[in-house]
Amino acid sequence: MALTTNPLFSKENLKNATSSIDWAVYILCYDNNGLPQQAQAGERLRQAKWILATVCSHIFDYYPVEYFMNDEEVRFYKNYLNWFMEHMSVGLRSALNYVENEYAALETITRDELNQHRVPKRKPQEEANVKAILEALIENEDELFVLLNSPKKVTDSERPSAELIKSLLERISAMQDGFSDFFAQNSEFCVDRMDVFRVNQSLELFKQPLRQAWEVYHYGTTDHFWEEGGSMSDYWMYELNAEEIINKLIDSLNQNSIFGNTPEGQSITKDLLRVYKHLLEKGLKEK
Repeated sequence: MALTTNPLFSKENLKNATSSIDWAVYILCYDNNGLPQQAQAGERLRQAKWILATVCSHIFDYYPVEYFMNDEEVRFYKNYLNWFMEHMSVGLRSALNYVENEYAALETITRDELNQHRVPKRKPQEEANVKAILEALIENEDELFVLLNSPKKVTDSERPSAELIKSLLERISAMQDGFSDFFAQNSEFCVDRMDVFRVNQSLELFKQPLRQAWEVYHYGTTDHFWEEGGSMSDYWMYELNAEEIINKLIDSLNQNSIFGNTPEGQSITKDLLRVYKHLLEKGLKEK
């Protein structure tokens, strides 16, 4: 059966299978007993997760690969993907072998008496599902090769990319830092410290829909943008009236953008409007 018509590759099943491996990888790599064989098993299973995440993103456009990975993994994944595209047959069969053998390492995880509830329990049905998907990929290896070497499927060409959203957040943060540094180093302008704070708070509001978009488009969670101990209360308040606030921000950008008329300011305004409008028209409705 062709990959694109096989029920094993439905959105829900492929997501569940990839998330199932992700759970095992996390336990074995980050919540283990410090045994090298546990971490090694996690690293091997991670390869199977990367293959499923690639299929999920490139062939079906269900979820971006970032949905199943942390920032560190994304960096290593790119090297693995390059290798996999050149050694697909070996990669598939190795991943199947790892799924058949490395889940057993979960049974070696132990906890002290206070943490017995955290001893992981294997999930045979989920493991069997992952194995069935990999077997189907091996059976249809020629089709998989063609699909992965074809342009990525895009179900919504207007959807803002992870790179665009991250870039906007970084550019606005740079403006905030630059504004604060300028007046800290040029006291002759006699600008009230509260005025600087208010301007930066106004700029911060433009970042809230971007954080929401990051989550809505499955690039990750909003936790990605806060340092440990940081407050998310302003974001939670924003979420309560997200649509109303986004509409007001759009009006503000169209009438007299806070980012000014410099080329960079105009670019930020244009990109923000693109993200905000898509978020209103599609993103929030599909959340």
